[in-house]
Formats: sequence, structure tokens, C-alpha cells
Amino acid sequence: MRVTTLFGQFRTPFLARQLDDPVFGHLCRRHGIMWETKAALPEAGERLTVDVFAPEAGPSEAQRELFSHLGEHFRELKAEMEQPLHDKYQRICKMFRAQYAGKPYEPDFEHDFPPCHCPAAIWNIAHLDHLEFYGNPKLDLIFNHALNWENDHHLNVMIKNWHVVDLEMDGCDG
Repeated sequence: MRVTTLFGQFRTPFLARQLDDPVFGHLCRRHGIMWETKAALPEAGERLTVDVFAPEAGPSEAQRELFSHLGEHFRELKAEMEQPLHDKYQRICKMFRAQYAGKPYEPDFEHDFPPCHCPAAIWNIAHLDHLEFYGNPKLDLIFNHALNWENDHHLNVMIKNWHVVDLEMDGCDG
């Protein structure tokens, strides 16, 4: 969007470009690299933020196809994510336990990193926060799970061909 002023035309960075997509619905351009919307995914139980990494023209057909079939695959993906999420969380806890050891905040460890004794318990700690759609040869989408105790980091599950291919925590090598 351009605004004409006394000094000419200036691009206004605070006015996001918007687009109505036939599959994703209403999208807003964010950071010049992605489109954002909110979507209801009944299996997730709440509306989620959806980021679509696409050019100015909007989502690709591959991204639309992924989004339109997500509901069909969600339960299987959730089941496939459970064990890797649990295992990653256990590694992260082990790494941070060593960092807490001997420090004044060591007694806070159990609060900061709640125990997760079985894979099914991971859903009490990691909650699906948002989805990222890429639809490229290496990566289809990412499920970003916020942790109850940590808003700055997410457990990210990478999906390709409706299977888990990788898992990471933002800024953490655990």
C-alpha cells in the first residue's frame, strides 16, 4: 500500500498487505516472507496461527493441497510425533538439569521442567501453538509446540510426505 504525502509516496510498513485465498482464507503478509492467518483445526481443539512461507503472489498449489488434507492426517501425525517429542524433551531436561546443578535456582528445576514419565504425558507439557507451511522439496510443514513454562522456545516437528522427518527446539541442541 502506498500513501501520498506532501513529500511524495512512501511505503507504509505498518499496514500489512492482505489477501483472500480460496483455501487458507484471509491472509496478512508478515515480515515480507510469509502470510499469516488463523485456522480452526478441530483435532487440535483451538484456532491456531498458520504461517505460509510464500511469495507476494500468495500460497502455492502445493501449500494449498497440504493445508486442505491436514485434517485427514492429523491423528496419525500426532501419534507419530508423540514418542520423538517425549524423547527430545527428556534430552532437553537432561541438558538443562546439568546447567541448573549447583546454581541458586536449582530448586526451580522441577517447576521449570515438569516431569514427563511417558510419551502420552508430553501433551500436558507441549501444546500445538502454530503451523508453518513450506511445501518445498525438503519440507512440507512444521508443527510448533509451545511449552507450558517457556514462551520463547518451541519444540518444532518437521513433516515431509505426512511423516516426521526431524525435530528441534528453537535455540537448543538437546
